[in-house]
Amino acid sequence: MKSKLTITIKKRTQPGWLVWLIIVLPFLLPVLNELLGLPWALRYLLDAAWFALLLLMLCFQRLLDLKAVKGLLGWISLFLLYTAAVYVVEFQSPLYYLWGARNNFRFFIAFLAFALFLTPRDVEDYLKLFDKLFWVNVFVSLVQFFVLGFEGDYLGGIFGTEKGGNAYTNIFFVIVVAKSLLFYLDKKENAWACVSKCGTALVVAALAELKFFFAEFVLILMLAVLFTNFSWRKFWVIVGGLAAVVGCAALLVVVFPSFQGFFTVGWLYEHAVSDSGYTSSGDLNRLNAISQINELWLTNWGQRLFGLGLGNCDTSSFVIVNTPFFEANGDMHYTWMSYAFMYLECGWIGLVFYFGFFVLVYLRALRTCKHSEGIAKTYCCLTRIMSVCCMMIAIYNPSLRTEAAYMAYFVLAIPFVFDREKNANRERVRYAEKSAAEHSLQGKGVLR
Repeated sequence: MKSKLTITIKKRTQPGWLVWLIIVLPFLLPVLNELLGLPWALRYLLDAAWFALLLLMLCFQRLLDLKAVKGLLGWISLFLLYTAAVYVVEFQSPLYYLWGARNNFRFFIAFLAFALFLTPRDVEDYLKLFDKLFWVNVFVSLVQFFVLGFEGDYLGGIFGTEKGGNAYTNIFFVIVVAKSLLFYLDKKENAWACVSKCGTALVVAALAELKFFFAEFVLILMLAVLFTNFSWRKFWVIVGGLAAVVGCAALLVVVFPSFQGFFTVGWLYEHAVSDSGYTSSGDLNRLNAISQINELWLTNWGQRLFGLGLGNCDTSSFVIVNTPFFEANGDMHYTWMSYAFMYLECGWIGLVFYFGFFVLVYLRALRTCKHSEGIAKTYCCLTRIMSVCCMMIAIYNPSLRTEAAYMAYFVLAIPFVFDREKNANRERVRYAEKSAAEHSLQGKGVLR
C-alpha cells in the first residue's frame, strides 16, 4: 500500500528531495558563495531540510518502519533527555540550549532520515556521485595549488578556499578511498581505479597539509584488509598503500619543510601532548584537552560528569547565541576539537553518549554484515570503517560539527537502509504467502 510519504515528484519522493538537499548542498555552497557571490546564509537551507524531515518522521511515524533504527533512536532520545535534564541545573538561556541542540543533534536527525527514507539504489547512486565529484575535487585542488597559489588549510578543492575547507576534503576522501579499497578487495573495482584514487587523494592531502589523512589512510587500509576475505590482492594493497604513504609523506615535507620528522613516533607524541597547545600559544591540545579542561573550568567531579550544559559554551555569528563563556575563553580553542567541546558542555556522560553512538553503529553494521552478501556486505564494511574514523576525527578537529558531517552520517546510515529493505522484503513474502494460503482455502470452500 502506497503511503503518504511516497508521493513521487519527478521520480523522487518528497523526503527524497530533502535528503538530496542535505547530501548535495554542502558540495555546492562554495561555488554559490565564492564564485557567484551568494551569502553563506544559504547553508541554513540545510536546517530547513532536516527540520522538515523531523516533522515528517514525527507526523507519519506510524507509516515508517522503525524496527531498523529502534535501538539508535532510543540512544539519541536518551542523549537529548540527558542534555535537557542537565540544562535544568545549568540553565542560562533557552536560546543557548536550542542553539547547542541544533549544532549537535541535527546530524542525528539527518542520520535517521537517511536510514528511513533512502533505498539501496539511492545509496549506490549517491556513492557513485561521490566518485565523480572526487575527480572534480582533485582537478580543482590542483588548479588552486599550482595556478592560484592556495595551500594548506585554504586548499579545499570544490569545498572552497575558506580556511578549514580541507576538513571537508578529509571526510570526503575517507569515504571515497575506503569504498574504493573495499571494492577492489571484493573484486568490484579494477586495480587502476583503486590505485589512482588512493594515490591522488594522498597527493592532494599532502598539498592541503592534511597530515591526519595519512594516519587515516593507514587505518582504512588495515581495516579494509581485516574486513574482507583473503586474497592475494591484499598483499598488493598493503605493499602499494604503504609505499604511497611514504612517497606522499615525502611530498608533504617538500611542500612544508617545517614538517620534517613529522612521521616519527617521538615527534607525533611530543606534538600531541605538548603544553604549548594546538597553535603553540598555550591553548588546548588534542590528546590532553580533557586534563587541561579539568584544570581550567571543570574543577569538581560533578562538573566533570555532567559538564557546563549543552549550548552554554557555544558560539555563533548571531550575537544573541554567542555565549559569555566563549567570549571569555574562546582563545583556548576548545571549539577546534569535537570531543573537547562535547566534554566541556556535557561531561563524561555526554562523551559516553557521543562516542557510544558510533560504537552502536559499528556493532549494528557488523551484525548486518554477517547476514549479508554481495554489495550490501561491502557497504556495511564501509560503515564500519567510517564509524571508527569518526571517533578519530572527533578527537582531531571539529568537522563533525560542521556541514561536512552530513556526508559521514549518510555513510553511517547505510546498514540501516539495507536492514529496512530486508524487513520490507520479508513482509512482502509473508503477505504473499498469507494471501496465497487464503486464496487456496477459498478455492476449496473452507473460507467464504
